[in-house]
Amino acid sequence: MMFGQGGNSYDITLICMRMIGIILFISYVVFAYLVTHRGDFYHIRRWKAALWFAGFPGIILSALLLFSSITMTVGTATGKDPLEVIALVFSVIFSALSLIGPFLFVVTIGTHQQLKWWLNSDDYLDKIWKDPNKGHKNPIQEL
Repeated sequence: MMFGQGGNSYDITLICMRMIGIILFISYVVFAYLVTHRGDFYHIRRWKAALWFAGFPGIILSALLLFSSITMTVGTATGKDPLEVIALVFSVIFSALSLIGPFLFVVTIGTHQQLKWWLNSDDYLDKIWKDPNKGHKNPIQEL
């Protein structure tokens, strides 16, 4: 649906996608901050590992989406004002966040659940983040 006054037209779908993308990205950043700053060392370590593992495919997906979208945008914007082309590129970036945000949430939560339930020990996590108390007895255990 297009609304316009005079020569300007605004696509409501793109505006909504941009807003949803920005909201999802901010929500993911807040989510990542909260889960990595609450709980004990082992709980936080699992969340950090899940965030790292979600980040790699997320970066690859982001690069593919953005590269293809930007090349299509720049290809269709030939002969336009350079500032208009830059605005289109930023519009595509913010719209792509609406596709990447849910992917990051699903992969992060799924990886955390896999680390929590499918692995019987934290040996796998010890390869990523060393346990500073490994090999030392807990003072409570000595009682």
